[in-house]
Amino acid sequence: MSFNQERSDGCGFRSRFSKENLLTDRRRLNVCLVSVLFWGLAAHAYVFFHNTFSHDSLAEFNAAVFGNEWKMQLGRVFVPAYRFLFRGDLNLPWLIGVLSLIFLYGAVYLTVRIFHIHRNIIMFLLGGIYAANLTVSATAATYINDLDSNMMALLMAVLSVFLWKKTKRGYLWGMVPLCISLGLYQSYISTAITLILLSMILKLLKGGEFKTVVRKGLLACVMLIGAGILYLLAMKLLLMFSPVKLKSDNYNSVTGFLSLQFSALPKLIGKDYLRTVYRIVATASSYPQWMVISVHAVLLLVGGMSFVISLSNPKVGKKERILAAVLLLLVPIAMNVAYILSGGMSHELMHFAFNLIYVFLLLLADRMEWNRRLLQFRAKKVLAALIVLMTFFILWGNVRLANTLYLKKNMEYDANLVFFTGVVDRMEQTEGYEIGNTQVVFVELPVIQLEDAPGFESVSAIAGMWRNYVPYGTDPWSYQAYFKYVLLNPARMAEQEVWSEMQDDPRVEEMPIYPAMGSVAMIDDVMVVRFGRRTN
Repeated sequence: MSFNQERSDGCGFRSRFSKENLLTDRRRLNVCLVSVLFWGLAAHAYVFFHNTFSHDSLAEFNAAVFGNEWKMQLGRVFVPAYRFLFRGDLNLPWLIGVLSLIFLYGAVYLTVRIFHIHRNIIMFLLGGIYAANLTVSATAATYINDLDSNMMALLMAVLSVFLWKKTKRGYLWGMVPLCISLGLYQSYISTAITLILLSMILKLLKGGEFKTVVRKGLLACVMLIGAGILYLLAMKLLLMFSPVKLKSDNYNSVTGFLSLQFSALPKLIGKDYLRTVYRIVATASSYPQWMVISVHAVLLLVGGMSFVISLSNPKVGKKERILAAVLLLLVPIAMNVAYILSGGMSHELMHFAFNLIYVFLLLLADRMEWNRRLLQFRAKKVLAALIVLMTFFILWGNVRLANTLYLKKNMEYDANLVFFTGVVDRMEQTEGYEIGNTQVVFVELPVIQLEDAPGFESVSAIAGMWRNYVPYGTDPWSYQAYFKYVLLNPARMAEQEVWSEMQDDPRVEEMPIYPAMGSVAMIDDVMVVRFGRRTN
């Protein structure tokens, strides 16, 4: 294999593809495949083989009924086409899992090519960083309906950076996959921006010239802006031929990005910076929080030492050192740029780029120049080994956390099934109730006690894990989906107007809480079941 040009260039930029054929790069392809399969199955096989639909994944069980239209309203205009081409409208956990792992495999391998990674241990850990992290786990646990399309968005974001880095006029070609990524899930723009910044920093630390890096960075800005314009044009064109309109009152909608006020940027950037650093250092884990914070503190300290030592490289000029430091300061902002663009909102599903900090630290440690004044060769090896071990520790914690999420979801699924089986029996025993004809209203929320179950304390604050009832909220559509797809019961949920009126009806207020006698009753030819708590 012809790796010489890549190795001599280090982390440099290249204007054309290597003559190396991707299909002949067997070792790296194989290591990436083994890595993604190991970490991906260890972390997520449980959810791929179980039906744990809840929240959005329940409502969008059949996207042809509800899901495709919703995605169009949020600005994720390519999702319906993706589903049509790859898996259809039904939520199929195993197929979703297979597709997700394939897309992750592609993203890992392209990242290997972007950073010219050749060490097996780094490639193995890279697969874990991409496949076994909180973003993927939180998505699979509650929003598995979006997992594969989100991983396709990740692949397209990484592909855009690969084209920018590796090909002549790649900043132009990269606009297309980045546009696709935006049309699948806008938040992965942060992954592309972060990869670009890290690539530029590593180039500077290897002796890259100030002018060359700045020029490459400006071309990256052209790619990002061009992709955004392409996305907006594609979105407007598709919506022009669609009966749906963009949602303007939902935090997930692209309209939040389009209505951003520049006067709010300084405050948002400040909050974004602190929020990102905190979320990285104190990330959710199956390990005790003090241990997680301690490991990350040591990891960042060692990484900081590696960065300073790399800056001391005689090949790095003064301007290059200043630029590298400035770019490094911008990385936390890039990682959570969705927080800024959305006007101050982000959650775990939008935080994939946070995990790239581990990639950067691994590469820093591996590529430190040996400097006799600052670092002995043996000390360099110790620092690199320490970062490898701590990264493995974090990844294994992520595997444990993912399985904890899925176990809790499975327990919730079973508990809800038992609970609502009893509710249906009470409904059908009530005089005047006709299955499929009588309108049904559920008031307040059911009490399904799993919050206090020992062992699940670390996951309750993660997106999608804060409620223990599968049909969530107080809207009829979530209950309708549960009865239709889980209970296979033809119960007819009331229209929204009737549903809303019953929530505050004085006669309902007098009803006891389920399962007490009288908590299931007919009121004005409507079947009313009063549960135990409100959302407000």
